[in-house]
Amino acid sequence: GNVHKIAGNLTSVVSVAARLQSVSIPRCPQTRTVERFPLQSDHNSPILTIPNAQHPIRSRMQLDKMPSEAKPLLTAPQTEKPNHYSYLKEFRVEQCSLFLQHKCTQHRPFTCFHWHFMNQRRRRPVRKRDGSFNYSADNYCSKYDETTGICPDGDECPFLHRTAGDTERRYHLRYYKTCMCVHDTDNRGYCVKNGAHCAFAHGSGDLRPPVYDIKEIQAIENPEGDTVPNGPNVLDKERNLMNEDPKWQDAPYVLSCYKTEQC
Repeated sequence: GNVHKIAGNLTSVVSVAARLQSVSIPRCPQTRTVERFPLQSDHNSPILTIPNAQHPIRSRMQLDKMPSEAKPLLTAPQTEKPNHYSYLKEFRVEQCSLFLQHKCTQHRPFTCFHWHFMNQRRRRPVRKRDGSFNYSADNYCSKYDETTGICPDGDECPFLHRTAGDTERRYHLRYYKTCMCVHDTDNRGYCVKNGAHCAFAHGSGDLRPPVYDIKEIQAIENPEGDTVPNGPNVLDKERNLMNEDPKWQDAPYVLSCYKTEQC
């Protein structure tokens, strides 16, 4: 009887063992080293590329580019005040229609906004797409006839025309209202020396920044670079005719002061 009992217990043990072998016991997960790179990109998240890295990092933020180091925008177009714009664009550019009808009251003395004779005619200064002016702000034309106001190269001439009153230079984008006038204004606000059309500034509110051509901009931004052959020096241009003291236009002052002091 004991033998049969032991045999039955062994049979139960074998049966339990067989059932245990048929059960799949999950193994503990092995520890893995997590790789930071590479990450699989998808179409729903932006990819930020890190400089000097070989892999992109997924970022849930849109990151703006870092702004470059700020520099003066000498090439940027500037906004002119309405009265300045009017003079730069229109002063002495068109002929006076009243003069043609013998009705202009500003002929003697000549104070008309428009030109009466050809040698008073001024070309409109323009800064072209390539950064150059349509005519120089400093170099005069050797072919221009100051009496007739005619240049064989016409309006396409790239040099200054020495018009009556030197208007092409005085009202050039480079020089108009870029320095202060030494003369006072009358009760109407007009310059006591140069009248209503004074090309110099009367007060800080009348000043305007100069417009530079591309060669001068390059000289300013790269002062140690190669200079342009026969090109005007920047400092020389700052001391040129438009920055001269207007009192030297006054004959009595010139006669009393010219060559009276040692250089």
